[in-house]
Amino acid sequence: MLKIALASDNNYAPYLATTMLSALAHSTQSIDFYILDLGISSENKVILNKISNNIKFIAVPIDDFNSLPKTISYISSATYARLKIAEYILDCDQIIYLDIDTLVCQDLLPLWQTSLNDNWLGACFDAYVEYEHPYYKQTIGLAAQQYYFNAGILLIDLEKWRSRNIFEDATKWLEQHPDILYQDQDILNGLFAGKVKYLNTRYNFMPTQRNRMKAANKSKLNLVCYEKTAFPVAIFHYCGSNKAWQKEGMGSLNADVYLKIFYQHKHLFPESWHKKFHNPSLVEYLYSLIKRLKFKYIYKIFYNLANTHILSQ
Repeated sequence: MLKIALASDNNYAPYLATTMLSALAHSTQSIDFYILDLGISSENKVILNKISNNIKFIAVPIDDFNSLPKTISYISSATYARLKIAEYILDCDQIIYLDIDTLVCQDLLPLWQTSLNDNWLGACFDAYVEYEHPYYKQTIGLAAQQYYFNAGILLIDLEKWRSRNIFEDATKWLEQHPDILYQDQDILNGLFAGKVKYLNTRYNFMPTQRNRMKAANKSKLNLVCYEKTAFPVAIFHYCGSNKAWQKEGMGSLNADVYLKIFYQHKHLFPESWHKKFHNPSLVEYLYSLIKRLKFKYIYKIFYNLANTHILSQ
């Protein structure tokens, strides 16, 4: 049985639901979901329970994180809940953590079965920070040869995390590095430098990674070993300000697939949720299809989407 953790407040509950649906649609195993609950309403919990009977809501006091830096407008304080995840989840020793702006397109069992080789977590190389802000990581104490990772998808050894007070370590680390940009992601990079298993980027395929792979295909750009992607992509991550559920996010690879998953299950959700998702026109769907085919056959960037099963009411 897979065990997946996600964090959400009430506003992001519809996007939480869509990510959960995408994971369920491709899983060969049953999934236990652990939701770090930063204020999800009882009404929305009822809706989420229509998706799965295996959900554990773990109440997280948002006030615990009010004193921590909020530097990115589109990321809520809920992101800091990851720092206490080993305190919140006590009935297992390993967890997959997913951000809720993700689309799962493959079975996550191979990720679950990945050996961490005595590391504290598994994560993917972050091409955005490495190449667009190449000197930033040194400001948070990382050496040039220590690759920065993205914290949107993590495989966590909870047993190791429980051996330390990670949140206390984080607050001490912040005292030494107060000028962070990427919130808890910076903290995790600082705390776990040298304790990271770098996962294949198929498990956290971000827009910058897509651009790097496209450039490599066109010009034989040399990629470091940790950024090479073994296709098909397993998880698309819509990090950045333009999300897959927005009209502005339609330019992202497979954003239409994300929206399709929601609309296939719209009978489960209230009208108030429908308003939170862009409803693409036929022209937009055709444009997305053409773009997907172009990336598959020209740039060799692809995924294999299973037949999404639709939950009945």
